[in-house]
Amino acid sequence: MYFPIGWPKVLDPRIDNGEEQYRRILCNRDRILFAILSDSQITIWFSKPPLPIACHKRSQESLEKHGTNIDLQWRPDSSMVVVTTSKNFLLFFHLAVDNRKTSVYQQVDSSQAALRRESAELFLKEPIPPLVFAKAFQTGLDSRLTCLTCIRDELMVATASGHVLRYRWDGTINYDYCLDLRRTPFSVNQQVSVAVPIQEAGVHVVDMEYSPLVGGFATVLSDGRAAFLTASSLKFDPNSVQGIWASVQDATCATVSHKYRLMVFGRANGECVVCCVDDTTGGLQVLHRLILSSKDYAGSPGPVGRLSWTPDSCALAVTWRERGLSVWSVFGTLLTCTLSWDDDVISARDVEWGSEGYQLWLLNGRRPGEDDFANRVMQLAFVKSALSVNPCMSNQEHVCLQGEDRVLISCDDPASLGAPAGGHTMAGSKQWITVPVPHVYVGSNWPIRYTALDEGVQHVAVAGRTGVAHYSLLTRRWKLFGNENQEKDFVVTGGLMWWRQLLIMGCYNINLKRDEIRLYPRESRLDNAFVQITPVHAQVLLLNLYQDTLIAYSADSHITLYHIKESSASEPAAAEVSLIQNIDISALTAHPACVVSVSMSTLRMEPSRRRSPIPQSVLVNICGRLLMLQRDPDEAGQPVQADNKMFTSSVLTPTVLASMVESVWCPGTVSHRMKLADVLWINSGQHGMRVWLPLFPQNDKVHNFMSKRIMLPFQCSIYPLAVKYDDAVILGAENDTVEFPGSKCGRLPYCAVERTSQVYLQHILRQLLRRNLGYHAWEIAHRYTHLPYFSHALELLLHEVVEEEATSKEPIPDALLPRVIEFIREFPVYLDTVVRCARKTEMALWSYLFASAGQPVHLFQQCLRRQQLDTAASYLIILQNLETAETSRHYVTLLLEASLEECRWKLAKDLTRFLRAIDPADLESPRELKQQLSHVTPPVSPNEEDLSLVYGTLQVRGRSLSTSANPRVEHKQVTRTNSDQRAMRRKSAGQERAEPTTEVARQRLFIDQVLERHARRLLTRRRLRLLASFAAHMEFHLVEWLRRERWRAALVDDLVEALRQLHHDFQWPYPVPPQPIGFFLAAAETGHGGSTNGKPGSTAGQLHERLRALHVHTGDGGDHAAPPPPLVPPETPSPVTQDARLLPHLVKGANDTSSIVSEEGSSTWAEEDVTPLETPNGSSGGELLQLDVAARGTQEAQVQLRYLLQIMLEAECVEWALLISIVLRDAMAVVRTINLTRAGDGLTRLRAGLRALHTWTVNECVGYQPFVQVVSRQLLAENSPVTEPVPPRSRTVSGVSTASTLTEEPEPEPEPPLEPEPELPEPADADGRPAPDEEPGGGCVLM
Repeated sequence: MYFPIGWPKVLDPRIDNGEEQYRRILCNRDRILFAILSDSQITIWFSKPPLPIACHKRSQESLEKHGTNIDLQWRPDSSMVVVTTSKNFLLFFHLAVDNRKTSVYQQVDSSQAALRRESAELFLKEPIPPLVFAKAFQTGLDSRLTCLTCIRDELMVATASGHVLRYRWDGTINYDYCLDLRRTPFSVNQQVSVAVPIQEAGVHVVDMEYSPLVGGFATVLSDGRAAFLTASSLKFDPNSVQGIWASVQDATCATVSHKYRLMVFGRANGECVVCCVDDTTGGLQVLHRLILSSKDYAGSPGPVGRLSWTPDSCALAVTWRERGLSVWSVFGTLLTCTLSWDDDVISARDVEWGSEGYQLWLLNGRRPGEDDFANRVMQLAFVKSALSVNPCMSNQEHVCLQGEDRVLISCDDPASLGAPAGGHTMAGSKQWITVPVPHVYVGSNWPIRYTALDEGVQHVAVAGRTGVAHYSLLTRRWKLFGNENQEKDFVVTGGLMWWRQLLIMGCYNINLKRDEIRLYPRESRLDNAFVQITPVHAQVLLLNLYQDTLIAYSADSHITLYHIKESSASEPAAAEVSLIQNIDISALTAHPACVVSVSMSTLRMEPSRRRSPIPQSVLVNICGRLLMLQRDPDEAGQPVQADNKMFTSSVLTPTVLASMVESVWCPGTVSHRMKLADVLWINSGQHGMRVWLPLFPQNDKVHNFMSKRIMLPFQCSIYPLAVKYDDAVILGAENDTVEFPGSKCGRLPYCAVERTSQVYLQHILRQLLRRNLGYHAWEIAHRYTHLPYFSHALELLLHEVVEEEATSKEPIPDALLPRVIEFIREFPVYLDTVVRCARKTEMALWSYLFASAGQPVHLFQQCLRRQQLDTAASYLIILQNLETAETSRHYVTLLLEASLEECRWKLAKDLTRFLRAIDPADLESPRELKQQLSHVTPPVSPNEEDLSLVYGTLQVRGRSLSTSANPRVEHKQVTRTNSDQRAMRRKSAGQERAEPTTEVARQRLFIDQVLERHARRLLTRRRLRLLASFAAHMEFHLVEWLRRERWRAALVDDLVEALRQLHHDFQWPYPVPPQPIGFFLAAAETGHGGSTNGKPGSTAGQLHERLRALHVHTGDGGDHAAPPPPLVPPETPSPVTQDARLLPHLVKGANDTSSIVSEEGSSTWAEEDVTPLETPNGSSGGELLQLDVAARGTQEAQVQLRYLLQIMLEAECVEWALLISIVLRDAMAVVRTINLTRAGDGLTRLRAGLRALHTWTVNECVGYQPFVQVVSRQLLAENSPVTEPVPPRSRTVSGVSTASTLTEEPEPEPEPPLEPEPELPEPADADGRPAPDEEPGGGCVLM
């Protein structure tokens, strides 16, 4: 939970040009002053800003007499420093403040105005104390000094003679409490009746550290053994001291974690062993080991040099003597390691953590060939999780990191910061929202100690050395104390949190010298006039909330429960705090500081499906051991209020839930969105995550012998910092470095912190399935099926099981894979999950996977039946590797046809590319699918001689073989190869080289047949728009294919249905006539009879003449005109086509009659001064134009239709061209189509189709009647003989008719001309009489 950030800092230049080496760095108790020891001098540094404030350099005479400096130690009150020398002397120095100076550094502004300071950050708000050295005295020892440490107000000095001397700070020895290792009994635990002192000569202590919370010294001996020295009395009487051996034989250093009561021993092989005192036997129990994985560093980094815990004992810094630095969590998770840097420049001789753990001071030693950073004082900046000091932040679902002067918030969506709570956000954002603390506050209250976020991540509160401040993400404004004296009057000591609109904190009142719980309203200014104070009996160490219940843990080992009730009438917001109960847990903990976290929950050992918001238990984390204090069943249903205690019994029996616990997450509120609400989440460091799940029985049948809850462990690839219960995601952070070779920092990397996330659902499902709890796994998984990454979680579940079991070297009698497969079958994403897992797994493991999941061919066929085409396409890679190429091509063809049917053009195009990529040579030679075991040694052939080595003499072919007999070698017949044989081989080789070209051609032909078959299917179904889309996406040569199919698939059997399909596909509206048909065909004068035989005096005759005038004749053969020239391909610019739309425009004529002209003529109305006449029903021509435009489709559809018209004309598909022309009502296109038909002599089918169209227009669609009548009359007016070729017969190739085979055929030979087709008779009514002409207000005029 500690992560480096920013650039490493180099604090000072070398001393004496690098000739003098740094020896030791050590901070005082409050970590404000740092003492840096070198060979001849000692320097005192201030922590913020990092500046030297005092330095004492020993004289040459002192160095020759007493020796160079070796080690040092602070007095607990920081008034003295003791230094050990190489000639066995203790040098005591006094540190005093020079009252003649106010500060060491005087800040003086420049006389130039441009260089004067204007920002508040450039001013030091607190003076740096001017310290001075004064040598007090020295004392010498008879034996060599090896190490020293403090025990309360005394010094423990170890010597090479095996003694541990106890010195007072006045230089005298306390002989009564000195230790002799040769008289101290050592054993493996405290229950052994026989303890033996150290008998080996010359064994002495080389490193030791004392912890009053552990109750002894962690000791390293000169022979590499590690031990724990403890005593029954606090004074550490030598007669009661006993040594407990640790299982370490090559120890190099040791350190102690006070809060978690752990001892860590560094080893010569680069590892660290973490031990604790067993409460039962009193021996040292190994909890875990700190070992670098091969991913972090390949090889051994060397002996461990130094170990240092953070001030809160949540992280451990480990250095190696050769090079490298690493930081580990309390229970063994690697947080960062400099050995993974591209150029590791860290070779620390000693390290020390700064105030609150925000800086790591280190003395960089010398390395061969290293000059830039050798023998330098460096500093690494760190940020840490708010959970390390404020466990109540576990109620948040956001990651919050705090630095010395800023807060980093990782919200799912930066835009949602400040938004109302309850909004669903995505879990994929990695951006940090950086909230810098203003220098006005942090300048005098550095560093930040506590951080708190409210439920909606709208407000941030911070507490430094004194006072408090909070920030609004909505208004982006800070609120500070207006009265600085009030800010300096209290210190936050026990946590910081938000409750609704109130900021709650446990603090110490400096003026009144008492401990308090304070509540400040959020909306008002920070002032003691609005504060609400609740005095407490002891210092508050921890605070937490559960709904309206406040939990406070104090330094007297008591848990106090308060009920908070908001005062609705008060303004600003206020609350009434009333005491509920005081719970004594002093019997559960060795020291109050060992309690890591305290929280309330609804968890019980006997879970219930009906979750109640009433708290049921108290969870206490003591030294990493999680305890649960549960309410009695009789009290479980009673709410916790001021008049109702939570625990009525004075004796509480705790239940140990887990050990090695770093963090705990438990949902604090009841939400309908929570899927795993009654669940406890535990972070156990390198042992991973653990989930305490309830097991609800099926059908509500409860048996006493059945387990009610289960603890499920799983490994986590990230360090967890938050749990999103509804999204099944764990949030964390990780460190990354960026190199900037060209920067001034040289090879020092920039450290960045990134937020990470991991889905945990698959881990829970796997553990439940492993324990045959499939129903509970299904019940949990069913609640998360709505997540977009649910299928990914199932894929991870399957992949992990396959990888573990398929590569296992041990036999697995009860494999988990079949259960996992059957479990995933319960969800519709089964097929997709299996194929994704297979494609991300090595091919060697496929056989194990598909042995349980089913054959890939069967899975592929299921995908086709369920129309899961994308999933089926994923199976093709697997089929290609497991099946023959012919089989693979068969299934690719099936999928290609299915994708074409579903109009999945992109997938179809990829499949055609896949088909073309199949090697034709593989189609003939089947793929070898035998699976063999991988051999490390060369393969062995099972011949007779090898068998005889095992079986000795055995009978083979009726004779006896012995290992002593010489084997008979049969020589093959040697023949000479003549030139003819060589020539034949060359010829056959040439044929083999020519065959691939033929196979490639066949492969292309096969693909073309598939595409042409689908194109024919679309055309016969009259899906013209899909055909055009198919050709555009699949790069299909439509014109060439249509030209071949114009007498087969391109023929339209039913023009009416084809016309309807065109309207449906292009969403083209049917035309609605604004006037009766008689208006278009009758004379302008009322009562003037129109003629239907095309005479010049009639309106229809005028239209007929205009259409005839628009004919394009390229020859001089009269009506038998030559075929029109081929149209310009779509790729080349085509001439502009005049679209003659048949609109009811009025033109002045000799007889002032109405006639129909093209749209081009209507554009000249204004220039020719033409006044439109009134229609018989009173509408004008402009209104008719608007109605005609409204009856047309979209511009996109019109462009597509005209493109298809051009294609059909170019391919000579006259029937489709005529239909498109009718839809567009384009007279010019009709003329071109008729001319093209003349050249092909296909009028018979057109006349029959138009006859059907005319009948349809009369009965169903009157809007088409005028245009269809004109087109029909145009065809009927041709009296010249018309020949019509007979379509060529269908030929079969290899038993397949050409109607289904898309091979190219030769052009049909011209047929002899047929007899002229008689003209169509006049349409008649139901009685056989000619239909009368339609009157201006009535029906239609039929041909």
